[in-house]
Amino acid sequence: MRIIQRCFRKTLLKMLIFLLCGITFLIFIAVMLNIVLMQKADLLGRQQNPLIVYKRSHVVCVVARARMGNNMFQFAAALGIARSKRMIPVITEYFPLRKIFKLTVSVVPFNSGICDSSRIITRVEQKPSSYDKELVNFTNSHDVRLVSYLGSYLYFDKYSSELRKQFLFQDNIQSEANKTMEGILNRLKIITRRKVTLIGVHVRRGDYVKNNEGYLPATREYLYQAVEWYELRYTNVYFIVASGGIDWTKNNMPTHIKVAYLEGHSPAVDMATVSMCDHFISTVGTFSWWCGWLTGGNVLYYKWPCKEGSLVRAMYSSNYSDFFYPHWIGL
Repeated sequence: MRIIQRCFRKTLLKMLIFLLCGITFLIFIAVMLNIVLMQKADLLGRQQNPLIVYKRSHVVCVVARARMGNNMFQFAAALGIARSKRMIPVITEYFPLRKIFKLTVSVVPFNSGICDSSRIITRVEQKPSSYDKELVNFTNSHDVRLVSYLGSYLYFDKYSSELRKQFLFQDNIQSEANKTMEGILNRLKIITRRKVTLIGVHVRRGDYVKNNEGYLPATREYLYQAVEWYELRYTNVYFIVASGGIDWTKNNMPTHIKVAYLEGHSPAVDMATVSMCDHFISTVGTFSWWCGWLTGGNVLYYKWPCKEGSLVRAMYSSNYSDFFYPHWIGL
């Protein structure tokens, strides 16, 4: 009987040891799986835009206001400021540019409270189109919400390479732009781009034409000057033109040039199309500015976008140097 009892106790002990080993193994697997999932979530947060709430580091929230060009400045500034302070730039799931670009920054649910003004420090710029040193005068010890237009390249210029990767158009937009460009090249009988120079043009009209704030739309004379600038420096020049006032633009562009006008597309497709050109003619406004930035090459701009002494003029630095790049060419 005693032998049987000893054998039973040994068997029971072995079973308990086996059970404990099994539980320990399961705990180990669970911990490792959790680590893997956290790492995967972190990777997705940077690459695939899931709805992830980060609290390992403090965040810089970007608030979308106005339209596409403004939103691009707001996003770019938040990215640049966050990177400079080793913080995490975040946008909400409804941020308008998500439908246009393949943004890879972290996304938080709109109702998560992460970017809620009631719990986060809000920093407000002094001038919408100037660099504000006081705006960026904070540490990374707390979450920050940036307001409002942030219209200066000085906020993000050091991080332009990363920003260009952020501003890759969504496939449906790029596909339509590619087809549009292919159609233009066929109509203009351009067999190869190696022997031609394509100049993108954007002409802002709309609310700039009749306003009491001091906005000044680009003139017919400016367009003639800009066209001539390129014709004197390049051969086989073709112009691809987008505008919110296409009728006025057709009547005021030089008549002797080889030109194609973009009509019937969304603003995003217009921007994607003209940005495939070699150089650019910008007029006024943030949309036109970003068309030039994405295009690269030589960028001409209208250097009198505001009436002196006006409300709008006060939004810029004294010589517009915070808004226009020094290597861009004002006419």
